[in-house]
Amino acid sequence: MWCVVVGKQIIDAVSLPRVSMKFTSERHFASKMFKEKYAKIVPLKTPTMIAMDNFDFYYGPLYGNRWPSIRLGLLTPNKYFAILNKFSRSRKENEALLKDLGAFNVLERVQQRISKEHNVNVEDEEPVPPVDTSGEKVDTSGDSAFSQEDESELDSVYMRGERGLGHFRHSGEVASLEERERLKTQSSKDVNVRKINITGFEGQYAELPTKNHTLTYPADLAIYSFPKGDLSDYPPPPKDKSGIPGWWLLDGGSVAPVLALDLTKGSNILDMCAAPGGKSLTIVQTDLLAKLTCNDNKQSRLGQLHRALGQYIPAGSDVADRIILKRKDASVLDSWDECSCYDRVLVDAPCTSDRLSVNRDDGNLYSTRLTEQRLNLPQIQTRMLVNALRSVRVGGHIVYSTCALSPVQNEGVIENGVAIADEYFGIKVKYFTRSQKVAYYF
Repeated sequence: MWCVVVGKQIIDAVSLPRVSMKFTSERHFASKMFKEKYAKIVPLKTPTMIAMDNFDFYYGPLYGNRWPSIRLGLLTPNKYFAILNKFSRSRKENEALLKDLGAFNVLERVQQRISKEHNVNVEDEEPVPPVDTSGEKVDTSGDSAFSQEDESELDSVYMRGERGLGHFRHSGEVASLEERERLKTQSSKDVNVRKINITGFEGQYAELPTKNHTLTYPADLAIYSFPKGDLSDYPPPPKDKSGIPGWWLLDGGSVAPVLALDLTKGSNILDMCAAPGGKSLTIVQTDLLAKLTCNDNKQSRLGQLHRALGQYIPAGSDVADRIILKRKDASVLDSWDECSCYDRVLVDAPCTSDRLSVNRDDGNLYSTRLTEQRLNLPQIQTRMLVNALRSVRVGGHIVYSTCALSPVQNEGVIENGVAIADEYFGIKVKYFTRSQKVAYYF
């Protein structure tokens, strides 16, 4: 026993034996950064895995027996076409080089196949002028009531750089501000576009009239491809003395929308979502345009488009005077003023890009943080299509294309867009049937 005196109080205490205590850092001081069994219970999935699971769930029942083949195609490397650059001074040598590599001219092959099927001598035939529903010939010369834009708008419309297409000048067929405002007012008369609410069910009961149509492929467009199943790489394109590359590569599926435009001589064309510029360059190669307006919403993408045009089109060429770059948001209805201005409109709308979604995680719309942006795509696409319908002249053509297999982003958008354009703007549309014949006139 021993005592402790605290002030005036005496406290009895019992002495305890000393016990040596050992603290192991592993036992008492380690902090777990994750749960040991978390990854085993809930497997972590990348955006590409989420995209493929989504496609298997939705596209599998939709496409049935074709889905395994389509699925394999999504996972297979891209099949590229080489678009021969007509502005290169070594075009004939470049064409011979592609043929020596084993590539063939796609449009020539199509021409030979169709002429064989129909037993027709192509050289003896003349191009068939387009006809309207009444059977009368359509005047494609396009008498235009457009004049020079004022200088105040030029600075906001044209991009200027130091190389390539340094100056994009007028074609002489650009609508004035007064004319554009008049067309916009006439197009949206008695319509409050801000109150147009897109629900996705506008075209549920709409019937879209169809029309048989014959496509005419442009004679000056040279597209080369390796045979089916051959995924060989193209060599870097040779450059001529001016530094102009001999060709550029474009995904095979990206060529189809340009061919579907059915361009005629003197066409006034709008590429609504032009960047990065592959389709715009292909349109230029046809030598059928009176004016090409390349639009995009983002400044960075517009700069990319400008560099692409400047790289493949020599400075000071005649076609440079017919190319205009614009930066407008094509998905906004109330601020869109390009009304009844164009003969052809290409809407290569933003989409889920299914092939990229199953092969690349960076910027993948199936990432959880981009879910809302992905779900809003059909509304954005529908507004773009409505603006495209407002932009085209009577008798003009619109090509709507995506890189997605989803009917919601394709047929659904077309049906809803056409229904909205009819209800609010009085625009009547006819759908070109898939059973259309392809003309072989060059």
